[in-house]
Amino acid sequence: MLEYLEELLSNKYQYELAQYKLIKAPVEKNKLLIPLSSVFGVIVILYILVLANVLPGFLNIFVVIAAFALLVLLPLKYGTKRSKEAALIITPKYLIQVVNKREFVIVEFNEISKYYETQQGEMIVYQGNKKVVIEKNAYKNKLTQLIDILEAKGKTFDKSKDYMIRPIEIVIEDGEITITDIEVVSTTDRIIEKYYKDYPMLTPGHVGGIIFRNSQVNEVIIDDNELILILDRFEVNPGHPENTTFESIIADECIVIFEDVQIKGVSKIDLHEKKPKIEKLVAELDSFVDEIEAGVISEWTIKKNLFHAKFAAGVYVYDVKIGYEEVVCGWKKTRK
Repeated sequence: MLEYLEELLSNKYQYELAQYKLIKAPVEKNKLLIPLSSVFGVIVILYILVLANVLPGFLNIFVVIAAFALLVLLPLKYGTKRSKEAALIITPKYLIQVVNKREFVIVEFNEISKYYETQQGEMIVYQGNKKVVIEKNAYKNKLTQLIDILEAKGKTFDKSKDYMIRPIEIVIEDGEITITDIEVVSTTDRIIEKYYKDYPMLTPGHVGGIIFRNSQVNEVIIDDNELILILDRFEVNPGHPENTTFESIIADECIVIFEDVQIKGVSKIDLHEKKPKIEKLVAELDSFVDEIEAGVISEWTIKKNLFHAKFAAGVYVYDVKIGYEEVVCGWKKTRK
């Protein structure tokens, strides 16, 4: 069985069956086979007696063949719910149901599209048109880790268990499954760790409590997909987590970090003219970052992950809309 599965996984899925746990389902006893076979045995004995002229000829070979089909072959084929090869194989990537030596149903954990349990105690797992049907009673307490995997990956689609969804690592050695939670450091945590030493008052979010009026841009940094503004100052309203006073404070040597930036729009306003000329620029970082260094923030609004600001730089004003996933603001010191 395993050699056929290894070949299938290698050829069709480019996957090596290196780590796996095999869970066999016990073959359910055929309760009809023994009594019906006994009846057939009696028929055979009677037929032998007929052939020996001990009994009158009320039996013939056709009756014996029909009895064999009805009392032996049919119970063998339909009286047992599962074959002796029936099993589940769990790998770090796939759930595999063994139907017989050469037939398997293979679903990928991350691609499971539907899951439910029936009143008859069956677990039904779908990946598209592929379906795995698992009799929970047949495997008894051997499915605990499988259920843990499905819950961690959110594949039970049970909203009450969403708190269990988390990244995990699955390792299988000597048929034993070990499930380990993967510690994930978010981009925001990484940013805070990187800049906390220089800007100890770093706080994610709460940008609504910052007043950027007349803040000068000392430097603009692009780091991967982060836009970083080094500002000379800004005002921090009361209610901000880092302002423990009941009045606004002025923060000096400040930093604003926009995470996962998407530039939504850039316009260049020429103040040379009596009627200022507005030129739309390409909505990219390169179209304005160099120009706003030494510029001053004259206006700004913040709406649902969108920072809309005007940067006055010489005789030009750059009107920029910055979309972001998260924003982190901080500063080195405050004025007494």
